[in-house]
Formats: sequence, C-alpha cells, structure tokens
Amino acid sequence: MFARFFNTDSPFWRVMGTIADIIWLNILFVVLSLPLVSIGASLTALYGTAMRLQNQQDNGVTRTFFKIFHKNFWPATGLWGIYSVIGAGILAAWFYLPGAAFMPLKAVFSAIYVTALPFPWILQASFSNTFLNTLKNSVLIPLGRLPWALGIGITSLLIATLIWATWYFLPSVLPPLLLGSFGLMAYAQVPLINKTLLPWLADKKV
Repeated sequence: MFARFFNTDSPFWRVMGTIADIIWLNILFVVLSLPLVSIGASLTALYGTAMRLQNQQDNGVTRTFFKIFHKNFWPATGLWGIYSVIGAGILAAWFYLPGAAFMPLKAVFSAIYVTALPFPWILQASFSNTFLNTLKNSVLIPLGRLPWALGIGITSLLIATLIWATWYFLPSVLPPLLLGSFGLMAYAQVPLINKTLLPWLADKKV
C-alpha cells in the first residue's frame, strides 16, 4: 500500500505534479508581466506552456516558458501594444460616449474584443506566421469558431467568479487560489483551444 502511495507514477502524484506545474507557471507569468510592456510575451508563454503541458509536449515548465517568451517577445509585444490601445479605446468609449444611441455599438465591439482577446497569444504560441496574419486571424478564427471561442471566454469568467466568491465568502482560501489563478485559467482552457484550432492544428497552417 505504502509503496503504491509513494510511487511517483501513481495518479495521486501525477495530480500533485500537475498542480505544482500550474502554480509555478502562474508565478512565472506574474513575475515576467511586472514590467507591463512584457505582458504580451508573458501571455504567449503562459498559453504556449499550458498547451504543451496538457498535450505532454513540454520540456519542463521553466525551460518551456522562457523558450516561448524569448522566441516570441517582439511580435507578442507588438500585439500587446495594439490590443491594449484598442482595449483602452473601448473602455474610454463606455465613459465618454454615454447614452442609448452608442450602446449597441459599444456592446458589439466589447463582445468582439473580449472574445478575441486570448487568441493573439494562443496563435503566436502555436503557429509561425507574419505579424499581420496573426493579428487578423486573432479576430477571424474566434468569430469563425464561435461556440468554442465563447467557451474559452466563459472559462475565464467562471474562474474570475470563483476568485471573487472565494474572496467574499472564504477569504482565508483566497491566497492559495490566487497562487495558481492565471495558470489554472490557461490550463483549463486548453481542451477548448484545441477544439477551436482543430482545423488548423492538423497541418499547422494558419
């Protein structure tokens, strides 16, 4: 019995290893995002590492994360610059364009933005492509594969709701939950990401 318990190939230790990987992935993401300008590269490494972990294609969390981070730093930073400016513009519209006349337009642009938001980093981590094609596909692919893309957004919303509910009802449990928050989010989204990209993953063309 004890031999089975301490066997590192047992289900218990595999689960514990996965939890440790998710926590460490979250820590790497948060630390490398602190300069703010590097958030795009950190998001690319977060999603790329989570996908490789779940698909068993990683070479260790740290090595995989930094390899993806360095390889994609400049294009991911450019994507982050564009998406952050667009996001700031949409946010400003909600504050400075009040009234019912602008409400449908703001709602549509906000919905498209939120749905597309994970995809620049997912595509940058998954495919070799030009900057402009990645930017274009980050909008077209989630719109074309909308049910799966919405599932990715709903997963983010559920995890954010879980964090909020924990903070409100069980604040003592919040620190360990936050310890793995972004890593958990990316890891939980991988099956939906695979479904979204299924037509392109087969031949790696996007």
